Amino acid sequence: MSNEAKIMILVSYIIDIYVAYILLKDGDIYMREILIAVLPALITGLITFVLTRKSQIRKNTEVIENLSKHIGSKEEQSLEDLIRSIKDDIGRQSDSSLTRQHQNINKQIEKNFGVINNRYEREDEQYRLFTREQHNLKETLDNFSKDYMNNIQIIDKLQSEKIKLEHELEKMREENNNLKIKIVEYQEQLDDYME
Repeated sequence: MSNEAKIMILVSYIIDIYVAYILLKDGDIYMREILIAVLPALITGLITFVLTRKSQIRKNTEVIENLSKHIGSKEEQSLEDLIRSIKDDIGRQSDSSLTRQHQNINKQIEKNFGVINNRYEREDEQYRLFTREQHNLKETLDNFSKDYMNNIQIIDKLQSEKIKLEHELEKMREENNNLKIKIVEYQEQLDDYME
């Protein structure tokens, strides 16, 4: 039963009581006293009920408007438009709101799954590429290390050979100098002998 129907019934009772009061004006005093006590209470109750309902309706309207503005600002569609759209969709047989909602949800899930799947595939490919680059870098560094070690070994061998050759050269120079000295001595002896 709606609030308007309840108000109409209450007003009807008040009118009945008032009519009974007028008719019983000269009649039963006990009934008249009850009516005098009940009538103001009913009128006060009615006025209080109507005023609180109006106040509650005003508060609810303000809250709905605030929500509508708030939701409308984020979704670019007011709450009123959204409610109207939902009401229009309810009860359609060929393209019912639930069916469309399920289709939209499925489309959104597929879209989100596709985005996530693509992201995973891209990340996997980047990881594979990174791993491949790391492997290539490792091979390059290994080769560089081997070449460097080989070069160091060759340099060490050459250095030791150089040192040996320098010693031999020094020995040969000494021998050469000794031979020159001997030649000079032999030359002097020969000169002495020839004289």
